[in-house]
Amino acid sequence: MIQSIIMKNVASYNEVKLEPLKKINLIYGLNGAGKTILSNYLRDRKNESFKDCEIQGLNDEKILVYNQKFIEENFYSQDNLKGIFTLSKANAEVEKIIKNSKETKEKLSNEKSEKEKSKNELEKKLNDEANSIKDKLWKIKTLHTGGDRILDYCFEGVKSSKDKLFEKIKDITKGNQSTRSIDDLKKELSKIGENTQEIPQVSLINLDNVLGIEKEVIFNEVVVGNENSVVSTLIKELGNFDWVKQGFESYVREDSKCPFCQHDTITQDLKNEFEKYFDKVFKEKMQQIQNLSQKYSNYLEGIPNRNEFLENIFIKEEESNFVNLYSQLYHNLEANKESIKEKINNPSIKITLQSSQELLKKLNSFLVNIQKKIDEYNEKIKNKQEIKENLKNEFWQIMRWQYDGDITEYEKYKKKQESKIKKVEDDISSLQQKIKERDKIILENQAKTINIENTITSINQSLKYL
Repeated sequence: MIQSIIMKNVASYNEVKLEPLKKINLIYGLNGAGKTILSNYLRDRKNESFKDCEIQGLNDEKILVYNQKFIEENFYSQDNLKGIFTLSKANAEVEKIIKNSKETKEKLSNEKSEKEKSKNELEKKLNDEANSIKDKLWKIKTLHTGGDRILDYCFEGVKSSKDKLFEKIKDITKGNQSTRSIDDLKKELSKIGENTQEIPQVSLINLDNVLGIEKEVIFNEVVVGNENSVVSTLIKELGNFDWVKQGFESYVREDSKCPFCQHDTITQDLKNEFEKYFDKVFKEKMQQIQNLSQKYSNYLEGIPNRNEFLENIFIKEEESNFVNLYSQLYHNLEANKESIKEKINNPSIKITLQSSQELLKKLNSFLVNIQKKIDEYNEKIKNKQEIKENLKNEFWQIMRWQYDGDITEYEKYKKKQESKIKKVEDDISSLQQKIKERDKIILENQAKTINIENTITSINQSLKYL
């Protein structure tokens, strides 16, 4: 027979021991005192919530429990609100309002889903119609950019996009209908020449920063270490500072045997003297040279490639002269770049960078003369450009009139579909607002059933009593 029941660390129980228990026991208390929790424990002792609870004296007896849980699981299920609340006639009315609001909300949500489905179908039909006319208008591009290609320039900006071509034609304001055909336009274009585009200007090469680096005096300095170091005299006698520097850097990097004799002969003191020799001043000068080297290389990368210049037809006509001037400057710059690298590897040597100023001046003088020719040419073709632009506008006017029926039909269909879509969107918005109103009613009435203050008072009184 059960002797005692220990309820511990669950619900309102910290630790309570019910004993001594008899054949018949009556347990009573206020709402929230823990009666339901006790019955739930007897009914489901393996539940993790009751891991600290215990029944003493229980053998193989079967425990039968008839409580609310048993009723809910065996007789009916309900949608009542969870939690502790006080039943009353008012709550019954509130629950009826909540139930009706939920049912209304579900109907509204279903109706909203149908409206959204209808909207998607309308949008798909409009999109399909748009794609259909875009495909039809795309024939303009395939028809007029082949063969002699004389009309290619008319398609600048729209050649690779059906959407852009469609928008271009659709947005053209219809003017007077041309009396000429596309073949007439081609004949007139052929008279003024196909290549009537103005030639872009050429830019002079700016090497101000490069010329400044070439004048840096540090390249002509003998960069050596601290003369006060013990190894200074040894390095002088060896007469090969750069060899010692490279060897020491190799040793520091690999931290292995002596780089000069390949034995374990370098002590910490000797290492310290080497580090003293290659002091802060030495390192700062080396860093300065390395920074100048990096800047010099970066500036050279910014110089336009030779082939970029040769794309200009006037430079191409004087290719030999240009290549000669460009190559002289380029090779001088590259030679200076290599000299700076040599200075970094052998800081004790003096180097003098060859000035690029005169070579640059000659090349830029050549480019100035080229620009004069470009200006003269562009001035001559300005009238041609105006003719070409007029013919281009006339071409698109012809296309606009040719496809006017298709565009008009599409615009009518689009307006009709957008009107339908707008109405459906308004319906969806209205339904969404009604759903929000139902949610508000549900929340407000749920709050009425909870009676938080009464619950708090009841629980506090029960705890005090216990």
